[in-house]
Amino acid sequence: MSSLSEIDAAFSEPPGFRIVDRLAIAESGVDPIGLRQLNLDLMDETVPGINNVTMLVRPYCFMAWAWWKARQVAAVDGEVDPKEMAELVARYEAIYAWAHCLAENPFRGAAAVRAYLPLKGSSESFSFKGEKWEQYKKRMTSIMAPTEYGPSLKSLHFLQSEGQGTFRCSQEAEAAVVQIDKAVSSCIPTHILARKPPSVTCEQVEPIAIKLPIQEASKKERDVFRFLFYQAGASDRAHRDMRRRKATIDLIHDVMPPSGREVSVSEIRRRLAAGGSSRKDQEVQISSILLAILQARQLQRLAVESMMLWVEQSLSHNVAEGKRTEQLAIEANSEASKYDDMIASSKSVAEYVDAVLAAGNGIGWPKAAASAKTDIVELMGRLQEAQRRDIPKIPGLALRAFAVVYAVTQAMRESVDKLPETPNPVEARPDRLPMGLMVRRIDAIRNKPLVSLWCDVIENWIVAQHVHWSAIRSIDGKKRLRIALETSGWIRVRSSPSRAFVPTPDRLLTLLSLGSECGLFKRQDGDQPLFGRTVG
Repeated sequence: MSSLSEIDAAFSEPPGFRIVDRLAIAESGVDPIGLRQLNLDLMDETVPGINNVTMLVRPYCFMAWAWWKARQVAAVDGEVDPKEMAELVARYEAIYAWAHCLAENPFRGAAAVRAYLPLKGSSESFSFKGEKWEQYKKRMTSIMAPTEYGPSLKSLHFLQSEGQGTFRCSQEAEAAVVQIDKAVSSCIPTHILARKPPSVTCEQVEPIAIKLPIQEASKKERDVFRFLFYQAGASDRAHRDMRRRKATIDLIHDVMPPSGREVSVSEIRRRLAAGGSSRKDQEVQISSILLAILQARQLQRLAVESMMLWVEQSLSHNVAEGKRTEQLAIEANSEASKYDDMIASSKSVAEYVDAVLAAGNGIGWPKAAASAKTDIVELMGRLQEAQRRDIPKIPGLALRAFAVVYAVTQAMRESVDKLPETPNPVEARPDRLPMGLMVRRIDAIRNKPLVSLWCDVIENWIVAQHVHWSAIRSIDGKKRLRIALETSGWIRVRSSPSRAFVPTPDRLLTLLSLGSECGLFKRQDGDQPLFGRTVG
């Protein structure tokens, strides 16, 4: 017996001796301190309607066509069977994915295609009914999935929900859909799209990937996408999400160089971290505040998680070799002092935090968040590098990060308090260590030595947060706990520490990629893509 449920069942039986296997509990632990959701909330506020997968325009238009076509094919006397519509859409999407694999241009979900559908060069036909088709549908990575384009297709109004899992193509998307229908009809046999499940060969489906490659949207598709993604936000009747998305795009245009020079995504983040916009538009000003807060929150989360990695690396897996909080705090402060003279010379929490605040006094905060020594983007990069290559540097970098986030939070409080229709991004989700709570914890021990701050960071920001979220999420029986308290002190529960943490992908690259496809930005591809203005 190897599961908790099996052990529970055994204890309900009459007692007796038996031989059992070692208890096997699957390890898990994405977001081990529970800080991610607040970052995602900020992304939803600033760039609603997209995620980190939605990089291309054509999937929006193709799936709008798939539901449009399924309605046409399945309609009988104006009525449709929702299950039949969903079945047709799954078939159309599968054909599109299969064709791209045959054309050696696979996209997400190619593993299922290769496992269940005929491969290039095969003369075998595939029947879109029966056990093999049902197995494929269970394994396929659908463009409509919640983690793929599904929510975005609805949020950007390419599709409108009709209940029972069915959708209708929006009026705004129809121009692109009609064009796609002509292209599909010109390159694959009509029986493939008919109500009756067809048997299909590789030769019959491959042309659709050549005629409609997923990376190459037509002008009509780009125009439709540009309207729904950006231009619709200018209407007085526009939904709040449309207005916010347009304002964020306007802000990014504003922070880009006016000369037409292209800049990296990191540079755009740096300029967003500095806050402010030359535009007087209130919506743009709100986006500016929220995006400046988001950059600081990204740094705060990465710094706390990096310190968790440092704590795990500092602990033993041996129960007899535990460490007390005070011992870990002294070690953290000692390591930090080796790499930062300001830490070494500071006799109190206030002295260090005020020294970092003063470093930005020349230009003010949050502008200083883009300056040398207090650059949010550079600090995130250095924290990631230290996790991979130089663990002892983490405490010094993390403390600098905490002080920078403290400075940004204090500078943005007045602006945040005036935000309309938006949850306070500095105080929201108090169980996830928001920036405002972090500032109050620092202020509560301002006059104490830095070791006191390290004790709070280790015991409350990291271990208490981690234990709390491990317990909340333990209902699925997976092992999430990484740090535990024994008589000897804190120990590492797992044999090896966590892997390196990375910042939550902030959707900026997604927005820039989609914007470049539909003509809102210029893009120069390379190892580090560069972006520039195309509209003011």
